[in-house]
Amino acid sequence: MNTIFDNFLQVSIAINTIKLFLWLSPLVIVLFVLGYLRTIKSEKEYVKFLREIDGTKFFCYNNRKKNKDFIEKNILQTLPSDIKVIYLEGKTPKSDYDQKFISVLLYSIKDRKGFPYLLKISNGQLEDKSISGDFYKTMNQNKDIGQLHKNIISFFQPTCK
Repeated sequence: MNTIFDNFLQVSIAINTIKLFLWLSPLVIVLFVLGYLRTIKSEKEYVKFLREIDGTKFFCYNNRKKNKDFIEKNILQTLPSDIKVIYLEGKTPKSDYDQKFISVLLYSIKDRKGFPYLLKISNGQLEDKSISGDFYKTMNQNKDIGQLHKNIISFFQPTCK
């Protein structure tokens, strides 16, 4: 008797599960399509953002205390005025630009060797360079800050193609 009841219960659960799946599947499909459309829209907005800021140059640093103090005291004031600053406070980028797009920009960095980063938008594409090695040599080994400054300026010079 127990076996018949167990079989009936299992069949009933299976049928109800199938009903639930059939009932929810249109909703899942709609949510999937909406998510896909939202992704396409976000990508188009980001590409538009890159086109709008084409030619923009960025210096990006984070809130690591010793680095932050050194950068704010010795580097930021020497940067040309056309170089925009992105300050990463934890995981939150602070800049004059939309945080959503700057986050995507930072996520797109290819040269992931560490902060600080130099970024420039050229022909709708991100070009990036970590100056971590030069930066730490300058800060920790008292190397010439003038050379670091030259390396920063050199990155932002137009390239001939």
